[in-house]
Amino acid sequence: AAAFGPHSRVWADHGYAPDGSTPFFSYVHGLPDPEGDGSDAPLSSTLDVVVRAMHARACVLFPALRRARFAEWWAHCRPHPS
Repeated sequence: AAAFGPHSRVWADHGYAPDGSTPFFSYVHGLPDPEGDGSDAPLSSTLDVVVRAMHARACVLFPALRRARFAEWWAHCRPHPS
């Protein structure tokens, strides 16, 4: 919990201000064209691998997701409930 606690460096390192002036930060990961060779969205981090694995699993349940070209995740640190 300390790694993502209110005073963790992760928030400042990502330009996030918990006072509300910067309400979140996000990352976008490219997803490869299912008919291509994958070169359109190269892996550049371990999180890319995780996102691809989650996408593949979700496509089994929701085949239309194969058309997705990007996955985005957001992070925020704010008091509950807000």
